[in-house]
Amino acid sequence: HLYKIGDYYYLMCAEGGTGYNHSEVVFRTKSLDQPFVSYANNPILTQRNLDTARKNPVTTTGHADLVQAADGKWWAVFLGCRPYEGDFYNTGRETFMTPVKWKDEWPIINPEFAAVQYSYPINVVKKKTGNNFSGNYYFKDDFLNTSLNERYVFLRTPLTKWYDLTTN
Repeated sequence: HLYKIGDYYYLMCAEGGTGYNHSEVVFRTKSLDQPFVSYANNPILTQRNLDTARKNPVTTTGHADLVQAADGKWWAVFLGCRPYEGDFYNTGRETFMTPVKWKDEWPIINPEFAAVQYSYPINVVKKKTGNNFSGNYYFKDDFLNTSLNERYVFLRTPLTKWYDLTTN
C-alpha cells in the first residue's frame, strides 16, 4: 500500500509468507523520484518472535492498512489468526485493528504491547443511519413493496428477477 502522509510517501508491504512468520514492513521517501528507505525497526507488525504457548495468541499478522479515525487517531487494520491449540484455527484469517503512534514520522503499530490484544479502548463516533446492519436490531419485512429490501444481500448479482412480490 502506498500512502502520502505529511511530507512522506510510505510504502507498506506484507512479507514472510501468510503463515506464522508473516509480518508487515514500511519504507518511506519524500519524492517518488527517489528510492524508498527501509525503517530501521522493521518489521512494524509481527508476532513471530513471541512465545507460541502464550495465552490467547493472535498469530500470522500482516497485510496491514493505515487508517485515521474521525478523532484524528491512527489505527492499523490487518489480518491475523487466533489459534485454539498449536497452529490450529477454525475461523481462518480474521481482521484485527490496533492503535498506531507516530515516532520520528514513522508509524509504530501496537506501540504499547508486543502481542496483539483482543481489544483496545476506542472512542467510537456512532453515526445514525436509516439502515443498521450490525449490532442488535430488529427488522421485519412484510414484502409489501415491489422490490426486495436492500438488506437482502446477494453473494453474486442475480442475472434474472427470480422473485415475485405480488403473488400471494
